[in-house]
Amino acid sequence: MSRQDADTARATLYDKSRLEKRLALFEQLALPSITAQTDQNFQTAVLIGDTFPEEFSNRLEALLEGIANVHLVSLPRMIHIKAVRRAFAMLPEREGTTHTATFRLDDDDAIHRDTIGRIHELGAMFLRDAQCQESPFVISFNRGFYVGRQGKDRVEEFYEKTPVAVGMALIAPNGDKRDVFRRNHRRANQYFNCYSDMQKPMFIRTWHGGNDSEVSPSGRRGDLGADAIRQHLAEGFGQTTEKLLKLVKS
Repeated sequence: MSRQDADTARATLYDKSRLEKRLALFEQLALPSITAQTDQNFQTAVLIGDTFPEEFSNRLEALLEGIANVHLVSLPRMIHIKAVRRAFAMLPEREGTTHTATFRLDDDDAIHRDTIGRIHELGAMFLRDAQCQESPFVISFNRGFYVGRQGKDRVEEFYEKTPVAVGMALIAPNGDKRDVFRRNHRRANQYFNCYSDMQKPMFIRTWHGGNDSEVSPSGRRGDLGADAIRQHLAEGFGQTTEKLLKLVKS
């Protein structure tokens, strides 16, 4: 898609059937995982272009109404990284902070309800070290679920061998211009000190045929059986196997 000219890319991105699918994924998967966070001490920008179709921007505004720490940000066409950085800069800042953790979440994925709390917990622990106080470091969650991978009718658990984008946080001193998009997430541990947290499944990635990037795990398959997967989905994400499979097929 990035190789298309602007008009063709816009037509592809704003195709009504595609937007219906993405909005359903966002409404039923990504957004609930944000609002269900046990630690609500964070701010999120939902980034769209200023040419986003009015019908869908209105629906997005309605979905986000009343959610104090989620903000709809509309920007003109620009390089992706610049847009993300401008969106980050537009978010409210908390007084007295020394470091900022930036993380990403695509509209067709989900994070565990304890993700923000875990980032705060681990971040505070590592910031006791002088090196972490001075230089950015990464916290990644390398254990999670893949739904409908390659058209398969199941939910699978995997342990990743490289950082994945979902929920990965880069913690940097205030004033440092580096954020979670500074490096490709799969290569983050080649540039930053990186802690991989694998205590429990912390993300859901979906394969629905309209993915903008490849949905393919890099590591080993997990050992959880169907019943255990159901339990983790319910307790950590408020989801069911049946709902997730229906969502990626619809």
